[in-house]
Amino acid sequence: MNIHDIAEKAGVSYMTVSRVVNGSAQVKEKTRVLVEKIIRENRFVPSQAASAVRKKNQTLVGLVLPRFEYAFHEGFVNAFTEACIRAGLEPEIHLTLHDSSSEARQVLALASRRALGIVVASAKADDPLIDWQRQTKEAERP
Repeated sequence: MNIHDIAEKAGVSYMTVSRVVNGSAQVKEKTRVLVEKIIRENRFVPSQAASAVRKKNQTLVGLVLPRFEYAFHEGFVNAFTEACIRAGLEPEIHLTLHDSSSEARQVLALASRRALGIVVASAKADDPLIDWQRQTKEAERP
């Protein structure tokens, strides 16, 4: 359900729904009550991404990692998170488990939400230690 669906159910324009959602005084009381009722009944939640794009104040920053495998990752993730918070940004961390298709999906998902930035540690890294760890884990499986 999106803002256009709410507008259709209420018999108003999507701009009227937007005004209600944003608390504008430019909406008649009767219309506001109707739109709010439809919003509640349909459990509509406005898209923060759409709002951020419109207001040009996006704060989402994504970090995509294969997994937490090295001691370095903990410090890096903590530093990344702290830097984002100090800058008023919202960090979001994704793990791909070394699956390149998962990595692509995560990056596309962040991009579709208009992330301000995306940091990627690729799952395709040529790292003998990662290969050795994978082989060791596979050999340990029953």
